[in-house]
Amino acid sequence: MRPTARRFVLLIGVFCTGTAWLSACHYDWELPADSADAAIDASSNPTSDGGSIDSGVDVPLVTSGDCDSSSACDAGFVCHFTDLLCGRGVAGKCTSVESLNGGAACPNAFDGGPSAGGAVACGCDAKPRSPLCQVYQSGTDLSVEGGCPLSMGQQRCGYLICTTATSFCVFHEQSGSYSCEAWGACSTKDCACAKSIACTNGACGAISGGSFGGVTVDCP
Repeated sequence: MRPTARRFVLLIGVFCTGTAWLSACHYDWELPADSADAAIDASSNPTSDGGSIDSGVDVPLVTSGDCDSSSACDAGFVCHFTDLLCGRGVAGKCTSVESLNGGAACPNAFDGGPSAGGAVACGCDAKPRSPLCQVYQSGTDLSVEGGCPLSMGQQRCGYLICTTATSFCVFHEQSGSYSCEAWGACSTKDCACAKSIACTNGACGAISGGSFGGVTVDCP
Protein backbone atom coordinates (compact mmCIF):
# COMPACT_ATOMS: atom_id res chain seq x y z
CA MET A 1 0.00 0.00 0.00
CA ARG A 2 1.34 3.42 -0.91
CA PRO A 3 0.52 6.19 1.56
CA THR A 4 -0.29 9.64 0.32
CA ALA A 5 1.39 12.81 1.38
CA ARG A 6 1.23 16.43 0.43
CA ARG A 7 4.33 18.40 -0.36
CA PHE A 8 5.17 21.72 1.13
CA VAL A 9 7.82 24.08 -0.17
CA LEU A 10 9.68 26.12 2.41
CA LEU A 11 10.04 29.84 1.87
CA ILE A 12 13.63 30.32 0.84
CA GLY A 13 14.93 33.79 1.63
CA VAL A 14 17.15 35.79 -0.64
CA PHE A 15 20.72 35.86 0.59
CA CYS A 16 23.57 37.98 -0.70
CA THR A 17 26.12 35.17 -1.01
CA GLY A 18 28.37 33.63 -3.61
CA THR A 19 26.03 30.67 -4.00
CA ALA A 20 23.23 30.38 -6.55
CA TRP A 21 20.12 31.55 -4.66
CA LEU A 22 16.98 33.19 -6.02
CA SER A 23 18.98 35.73 -7.94
CA ALA A 24 21.86 38.17 -7.69
CA CYS A 25 22.27 40.75 -4.94
CA HIS A 26 21.58 44.51 -4.95
CA TYR A 27 17.82 44.71 -4.43
CA ASP A 28 16.01 48.06 -4.34
CA TRP A 29 12.85 46.97 -2.51
CA GLU A 30 9.61 48.93 -2.54
CA LEU A 31 7.26 48.83 0.43
CA PRO A 32 4.03 46.88 -0.26
CA ALA A 33 1.10 49.10 -1.20
CA ASP A 34 -1.86 49.16 1.19
CA SER A 35 -4.29 47.54 -1.20
CA ALA A 36 -4.69 43.89 -0.27
CA ASP A 37 -8.15 43.70 -1.85
CA ALA A 38 -6.58 44.30 -5.25
CA ALA A 39 -4.24 41.33 -5.00
CA ILE A 40 -4.25 39.00 -7.95
CA ASP A 41 -3.35 35.35 -7.68
CA ALA A 42 -0.84 35.27 -10.53
CA SER A 43 -0.49 31.50 -10.29
CA SER A 44 -4.07 31.11 -11.49
CA ASN A 45 -3.27 33.05 -14.67
CA PRO A 46 -0.41 31.16 -16.36
CA THR A 47 1.25 32.66 -19.42
CA SER A 48 3.38 31.20 -22.15
CA ASP A 49 6.41 32.35 -20.16
CA GLY A 50 5.11 31.12 -16.81
CA GLY A 51 5.64 28.02 -14.76
CA SER A 52 4.59 26.83 -11.34
CA ILE A 53 4.99 23.74 -9.22
CA ASP A 54 1.24 23.73 -8.61
CA SER A 55 -0.85 22.50 -11.53
CA GLY A 56 -4.19 23.58 -10.09
CA VAL A 57 -5.23 19.91 -9.87
CA ASP A 58 -5.54 18.44 -6.38
CA VAL A 59 -3.63 15.23 -6.95
CA PRO A 60 -2.12 13.63 -3.82
CA LEU A 61 1.54 12.67 -3.96
CA VAL A 62 2.16 8.94 -4.15
CA THR A 63 5.26 7.95 -2.19
CA SER A 64 7.10 4.68 -1.55
CA GLY A 65 9.74 5.29 1.13
CA ASP A 66 12.68 7.47 2.08
CA CYS A 67 15.56 8.21 -0.30
CA ASP A 68 18.64 10.37 -0.76
CA SER A 69 18.71 10.13 -4.57
CA SER A 70 16.42 8.89 -7.33
CA SER A 71 18.62 5.82 -7.82
CA ALA A 72 17.00 4.45 -4.66
CA CYS A 73 13.51 4.74 -6.16
CA ASP A 74 11.45 2.41 -8.35
CA ALA A 75 10.79 3.12 -12.02
CA GLY A 76 8.36 6.00 -12.44
CA PHE A 77 9.43 7.57 -9.12
CA VAL A 78 11.96 10.29 -8.28
CA CYS A 79 13.49 11.31 -4.97
CA HIS A 80 11.45 14.42 -4.09
CA PHE A 81 12.57 16.84 -1.36
CA THR A 82 9.76 19.02 0.02
CA ASP A 83 12.19 21.91 0.64
CA LEU A 84 13.58 21.56 -2.94
CA LEU A 85 17.14 21.65 -1.58
CA CYS A 86 18.16 18.44 -3.36
CA GLY A 87 19.07 16.57 -0.17
CA ARG A 88 20.89 19.38 1.62
CA GLY A 89 17.94 19.80 4.00
CA VAL A 90 15.07 17.42 4.71
CA ALA A 91 15.15 13.75 3.71
CA GLY A 92 13.62 12.81 0.38
CA LYS A 93 10.67 10.59 -0.45
CA CYS A 94 10.39 8.40 -3.53
CA THR A 95 7.46 10.12 -5.24
CA SER A 96 5.66 9.19 -8.43
CA VAL A 97 6.38 11.39 -11.44
CA GLU A 98 2.69 11.29 -12.35
CA SER A 99 1.61 12.81 -9.03
CA LEU A 100 4.36 15.48 -9.16
CA ASN A 101 3.04 16.44 -12.59
CA GLY A 102 -0.48 16.79 -11.18
CA GLY A 103 -1.70 13.71 -13.02
CA ALA A 104 -1.23 15.39 -16.40
CA ALA A 105 0.81 14.19 -19.36
CA CYS A 106 4.13 15.98 -19.83
CA PRO A 107 4.84 17.65 -23.21
CA ASN A 108 8.02 16.82 -25.10
CA ALA A 109 11.26 18.16 -23.67
CA PHE A 110 13.30 21.06 -24.95
CA ASP A 111 16.56 21.15 -23.00
CA GLY A 112 18.20 24.48 -22.30
CA GLY A 113 15.46 26.90 -23.34
CA PRO A 114 11.79 27.79 -23.06
CA SER A 115 9.10 25.94 -24.96
CA ALA A 116 5.49 26.82 -25.64
CA GLY A 117 3.48 26.67 -22.43
CA GLY A 118 6.34 26.51 -19.94
CA ALA A 119 9.28 28.28 -18.34
CA VAL A 120 12.78 26.87 -18.06
CA ALA A 121 13.19 24.88 -14.83
CA CYS A 122 16.40 23.91 -13.03
CA GLY A 123 16.91 20.39 -11.67
CA CYS A 124 19.13 19.00 -8.94
CA ASP A 125 21.49 17.86 -11.70
CA ALA A 126 22.07 21.56 -12.60
CA LYS A 127 20.53 21.06 -16.04
CA PRO A 128 17.82 23.43 -17.37
CA ARG A 129 14.75 21.84 -18.94
CA SER A 130 11.44 22.97 -20.33
CA PRO A 131 8.63 22.51 -19.59
CA LEU A 132 8.98 22.14 -15.82
CA CYS A 133 7.56 18.60 -15.73
CA GLN A 134 10.53 17.39 -17.80
CA VAL A 135 12.73 17.81 -14.71
CA TYR A 136 10.77 14.98 -13.06
CA GLN A 137 10.57 13.01 -16.30
CA SER A 138 14.38 13.09 -16.39
CA GLY A 139 14.58 11.42 -12.98
CA THR A 140 15.49 14.37 -10.78
CA ASP A 141 13.84 16.98 -8.54
CA LEU A 142 13.55 20.78 -8.78
CA SER A 143 16.32 22.88 -7.23
CA VAL A 144 15.10 26.06 -5.51
CA GLU A 145 18.73 27.17 -5.14
CA GLY A 146 19.14 27.13 -8.90
CA GLY A 147 22.58 25.96 -9.95
CA CYS A 148 21.87 25.94 -13.67
CA PRO A 149 24.03 28.22 -15.82
CA LEU A 150 22.42 31.48 -16.93
CA SER A 151 22.68 32.98 -20.39
CA MET A 152 22.66 36.70 -21.13
CA GLY A 153 19.20 38.14 -20.57
CA GLN A 154 18.10 35.44 -18.14
CA GLN A 155 17.07 35.83 -14.48
CA ARG A 156 17.07 33.18 -11.77
CA CYS A 157 13.64 32.77 -10.17
CA GLY A 158 13.84 30.06 -7.50
CA TYR A 159 13.78 26.79 -9.44
CA LEU A 160 12.86 28.64 -12.66
CA ILE A 161 14.81 30.74 -15.16
CA CYS A 162 12.97 33.72 -16.64
CA THR A 163 13.81 35.58 -19.84
CA THR A 164 13.98 39.23 -18.73
CA ALA A 165 12.98 40.67 -22.10
CA THR A 166 9.61 38.92 -21.98
CA SER A 167 8.94 38.11 -18.32
CA PHE A 168 9.65 38.81 -14.64
CA CYS A 169 9.86 36.59 -11.55
CA VAL A 170 7.00 36.14 -9.08
CA PHE A 171 7.20 34.29 -5.75
CA HIS A 172 3.79 33.16 -4.45
CA GLU A 173 4.03 33.00 -0.66
CA GLN A 174 0.84 31.00 -0.07
CA SER A 175 1.82 28.10 -2.32
CA GLY A 176 5.60 28.51 -2.02
CA SER A 177 5.82 28.43 -5.82
CA TYR A 178 7.50 30.58 -8.45
CA SER A 179 6.42 31.73 -11.90
CA CYS A 180 7.76 33.74 -14.80
CA GLU A 181 4.98 36.19 -15.69
CA ALA A 182 4.80 37.90 -19.08
CA TRP A 183 5.34 41.67 -19.27
CA GLY A 184 2.36 41.94 -21.58
CA ALA A 185 1.60 45.50 -22.62
CA CYS A 186 4.05 47.11 -20.15
CA SER A 187 5.86 49.99 -21.84
CA THR A 188 8.32 50.21 -18.95
CA LYS A 189 9.58 46.96 -17.47
CA ASP A 190 9.77 48.06 -13.84
CA CYS A 191 8.30 47.27 -10.42
CA ALA A 192 5.21 49.44 -10.92
CA CYS A 193 4.14 47.54 -14.00
CA ALA A 194 5.14 44.14 -12.60
CA LYS A 195 3.03 44.69 -9.46
CA SER A 196 0.04 45.77 -11.54
CA ILE A 197 0.22 42.35 -13.21
CA ALA A 198 1.20 40.09 -10.31
CA CYS A 199 -0.16 41.65 -7.09
CA THR A 200 -0.51 45.32 -6.18
CA ASN A 201 0.20 44.70 -2.48
CA GLY A 202 3.42 42.74 -3.04
CA ALA A 203 7.04 43.70 -2.43
CA CYS A 204 9.11 44.26 -5.54
CA GLY A 205 12.85 44.15 -6.11
CA ALA A 206 14.69 45.48 -9.12
CA ILE A 207 17.97 43.61 -9.49
CA SER A 208 20.94 45.57 -10.75
CA GLY A 209 22.97 42.91 -12.47
CA GLY A 210 23.78 44.17 -15.93
CA SER A 211 22.88 41.54 -18.50
CA PHE A 212 21.50 39.32 -15.72
CA GLY A 213 19.26 41.91 -14.06
CA GLY A 214 15.52 41.53 -13.65
CA VAL A 215 12.45 42.23 -11.54
CA THR A 216 11.07 40.02 -8.77
CA VAL A 217 7.66 40.43 -7.09
CA ASP A 218 6.89 38.71 -3.76
CA CYS A 219 3.11 38.16 -3.59
CA PRO A 220 1.53 37.44 -0.17
